Amino acid sequence: LKADSSQIKITGTKILDNKNAGNMNVAPALSPDGKFVAFMSEKDLFGIDLFLADAKTGNIIRKLTSQISNGHIDDFNFIESAGAWSPDSKQFAFSIFSKGKNRMLIINVNNGSTVLETDMGEVSQFGNLTWSPNGKDIAFSGMVEGQSDIFSYNLDTKKVTQITNDAYSDYAPNYSPDGTKLVFSSDRAAIQGNNITAVHPINLAVYDIALKTVNNVDVFPGANNLNAQFSPDSKSVYFLSNRDGFRNLYKYSFTDNTVDQLTDYFTGISGITEFSPAISVSQTNDIVYSYYRYQRYTLYNANLNSFKPKRISSRDENFDAAVLPPMENVGVNIINS
Repeated sequence: LKADSSQIKITGTKILDNKNAGNMNVAPALSPDGKFVAFMSEKDLFGIDLFLADAKTGNIIRKLTSQISNGHIDDFNFIESAGAWSPDSKQFAFSIFSKGKNRMLIINVNNGSTVLETDMGEVSQFGNLTWSPNGKDIAFSGMVEGQSDIFSYNLDTKKVTQITNDAYSDYAPNYSPDGTKLVFSSDRAAIQGNNITAVHPINLAVYDIALKTVNNVDVFPGANNLNAQFSPDSKSVYFLSNRDGFRNLYKYSFTDNTVDQLTDYFTGISGITEFSPAISVSQTNDIVYSYYRYQRYTLYNANLNSFKPKRISSRDENFDAAVLPPMENVGVNIINS
């Protein structure tokens, strides 16, 4: 059982909470150099805006853009989407709605000027952008005729390429730092395994860019494994899973197919919905994550080596906590927390 909330030690430094930002600080995107974090917040009360903060101190540097200051923006696609940094940490791309249509906006982080605003052709709805290490492509999950797949936009040719095109639902891609792969969440493993349930579990899959093949990651097959982020050396992925009824951070190693549990929080690492991005990893071995507690979303920054890993089986699943009330109280006011 989880320890009482007063005994839980949160790994990392609290950088953004209701004292210096808002009650809802979500969709964190950590710059590759680890210096900045872009995030969405209702800090200024008039709506959800995109802010830039120092990733170490939480000092808010500026508002990157907002519905009020930018008349082209009707709304941000922030509930189940996050933006992407360019490899040099100088530009930021994110999904917006303008005149009722989903568009991608790229801004210069230094001065907030617009670098590019474009639609994605036939992809009418999209989000969860990830910028390729060579700076030439931005991959994203998009929906066409009700089907979610992975696509890529080339910044030179201005063309959209469909990467996955099948009967499976694919979400939230992330480029490996070596530029050879994309990891994403998908229901393909559950469907291929004839998992007969009303809702298919969401597992991890890896797309090999050179071979154009997709391989399932054999970890927690009955759980929802989401928000995968490659490690700086491209040899592991960090991801969120509800494999024990709570949503925590895990690390999967491709080298030896091992799994480590890195957090054990009873309210979990979470965004607004289960599919909302809540973690972001830099090339400097740091991670920013969103921790939900007391009806607030707080952002923490931690070095990936500061977690205390617990080696577990890739088949270790227990959903009792998600179905039944615990035998003992695991914390105060859990329902309202």
